[in-house]
Amino acid sequence: MTLSLSPLKKLSKGASDRIGTLGLMDSDILAEDRMAGLMDTPLAARTKQKSLAGFNERGLMNTSMANEGAMGALLDSSFKIADADANRIGNLALGATEELGRNTRQEDQQTWQSGENTLDRSHRTSERLGAESFTGGQNALDRAWRTGERLGTETFTAGQNALDRSLTTTLQDDAQEHGVLMQDDAQAHGVTLQDDSQDFTGQQNELDRSATADLQDDSQLFTSGENALDRAATADNARENRDWQERQNLGAQTFQRETRDSQNQWQASQTQATRDFELMLAERGWDRADAKEIERLGQETYGSYTNAMGGLQASYTAAILKINQSDLPPDVKASQIDALNTLFGSNATWLTNTYKAMPNWDASWSTLSLEFGDSGALTGGQAAAEQSLSADWKAGGMSKETLINRANTAGISPTRLMTVLGFSEEQADAWLESTGTDLSDFSATFNTGAAAELSQGWADGTLEPQEILEIANLGGLSAWEVRHILGFSKAQADAWMDSVGIKEEDFFGANGAA
Repeated sequence: MTLSLSPLKKLSKGASDRIGTLGLMDSDILAEDRMAGLMDTPLAARTKQKSLAGFNERGLMNTSMANEGAMGALLDSSFKIADADANRIGNLALGATEELGRNTRQEDQQTWQSGENTLDRSHRTSERLGAESFTGGQNALDRAWRTGERLGTETFTAGQNALDRSLTTTLQDDAQEHGVLMQDDAQAHGVTLQDDSQDFTGQQNELDRSATADLQDDSQLFTSGENALDRAATADNARENRDWQERQNLGAQTFQRETRDSQNQWQASQTQATRDFELMLAERGWDRADAKEIERLGQETYGSYTNAMGGLQASYTAAILKINQSDLPPDVKASQIDALNTLFGSNATWLTNTYKAMPNWDASWSTLSLEFGDSGALTGGQAAAEQSLSADWKAGGMSKETLINRANTAGISPTRLMTVLGFSEEQADAWLESTGTDLSDFSATFNTGAAAELSQGWADGTLEPQEILEIANLGGLSAWEVRHILGFSKAQADAWMDSVGIKEEDFFGANGAA
């Protein structure tokens, strides 16, 4: 391995000192040159002695093999040291070369940067001098332009001022001449205008007086006509009030007369019933205690019958509701409801006939019909409550609140109550209106939910006639109650039912009809 050390003179002092300590500053070095110096050293002698000792142990001390082995070991040891020195010197030389390159590049960079800086300063100086020269020229041009502008403006202003003064003088002269002429014309025109104004004012005053007279005449005629109309309207109102009062008095008299006749008829029937009852007791050999026992048995039987009929009615109502809530076609629903109505009627007839065959049924009905009068299909406690309520009402002095409370307690519907009180439909309407009674006041029997459904559906126009009938029957509402819910008069209700083919008896929900 050969290293050239001639470039080391360009190295830094520190790098040159490191290489100089090895004696390599002024000559080239080879590995074999280093070997010659290492063969005659204590280390080489030790290596040779150690190798010979090894051959001596094997009995080969004075053989050529021992000499060759010792020389090989000496060469191997010396070569390792020479190779290490050569590598170290090579690394030092390589580092010195790299440092030399860095120093050279740094010097070149500095030289280039210095040249660039010099060029920049020269360029900036040229730019500044050029800018100053351009700005100076522009400023000179601006000053010359402003001077010319100022001089031109002053010249123009002076000319305009002269023209203005001349125009003002001319206008003043013209105004003076025109003022004299206008003054003369105004004086002449003022006399004419004054005359015209006086003539116009006189004409307007005459027209105003004429219009005022006409308006006064028209006002008097209008007031006279209005007064006549007021007198006629007052007379008509008075006549209508008298007619209405007469109708009210007539209605009240008719109501009182019919009520009195009903009371008399009821009293007569009660008297006859009492006589018949006493006669029946005498014929059968019964006393009143026997009659009361029969009544008790009849009430028990009727209570059982009522419960059974109520269960049948509940089952019927649930079945109708289930059909209506189903997804079946409308014609299928109608067919099933018709079949269910037929079945319900058959079951009700069978149940009634079954109870009629029970002991005490005929006797209790016969006894109660004699004792309390004819109460239709009712027996037992409800019949007694109705008869008692009717008697107390006809006796007079019962308030509306007491009547409604007793009806609710006894489970009497509004329609049935009107029948119990002996009211015709017109009388029932008049009583509701005069007392301010609403059907919803009968909270125990009047179905407010069905009433609300009917009222809303009718107002929305979404209910068919058969749907109205179905809701009424499911809700236990009579035709009279439906009429009040829909806001019909009797004549309107009759006309509507005729037009849609519905009869009053089709409403079977309420226990009795007004």
